[in-house]
Formats: sequence, C-alpha cells, structure tokens
Amino acid sequence: MSTNVPTGHIYCRLAWSAYNATVLQILNDVRLRVRSLEKCKTPDDGLLGALLPFRILLANAPVDVSGCLAKAEVEFWKKEFLGWFERTKSKFPENIDSQVVLTCALSEFEALREIAVDIPDFLWQSNAIKGMRILEKQRGT
Repeated sequence: MSTNVPTGHIYCRLAWSAYNATVLQILNDVRLRVRSLEKCKTPDDGLLGALLPFRILLANAPVDVSGCLAKAEVEFWKKEFLGWFERTKSKFPENIDSQVVLTCALSEFEALREIAVDIPDFLWQSNAIKGMRILEKQRGT
C-alpha cells in the first residue's frame, strides 16, 4: 500500500519552517510597530506586547533565524520607544503605571540585545524594509 504521509523527519522540518516563519512574521510586526511610534501620540501602542513573544521565540529559534536581529536595530527600537514614551507618559490611564511600562520595555530591549548579533547597518536596514513591505502587502495597508 502506497502512502504519501510524510515521515517524522519531514514533520520536523515542516515544524521548524513554520517556527522560522512565525519568528520572521513577528519580527516584521515589531518593525511596523516601531515605525508607527514616530507619529503615535497615545499610550495605547502594542509594541511591548509584541516584544515578549518575539524575544521568547527568537531565544529558542534554530540557527536559521537566530541571526535575523541586529544589535543596532534593537538600539534603534529602544531609541524610538523612548521618544514615544516621553511624548505619551503623562497620558497613561491612572490604572497603568508608566514607570512599570518603561521598566518592562527596557528589560525586553536589553534581553533582545543579548540575543541579537552584529550585522552591518546596510544589511539589517535593507532586510527590515523588505520585511515590512511584505507584511504591509499581506495586511493590505
């Protein structure tokens, strides 16, 4: 009896491919969120909520995608976040402590910087632009 059921090895490769795609998808989502911070004047941005799962997935990622994040890009994200935070910290609702938000974000940026690798600026910037364009097309924005 002939069957086209994939073997265990192929299942593993498919799983890692899906994992890699998820990591890259979240990376591009984070990039879009960072880009939106420049014009954002409210404290309701979802960047912090995207950083944690991205860091967890990236920290456990296979070699294929573990080098997709540049230290310089993390520093750029941090700079953009701090600019946004300064503009919006007085607008946080009373039930949200802006200092806790700041502390959590800085902790995530530091953890991501530990995972990130040294990549030349021209390379990560080029990849970031390509990735964001793909995500924007998928979302129809």
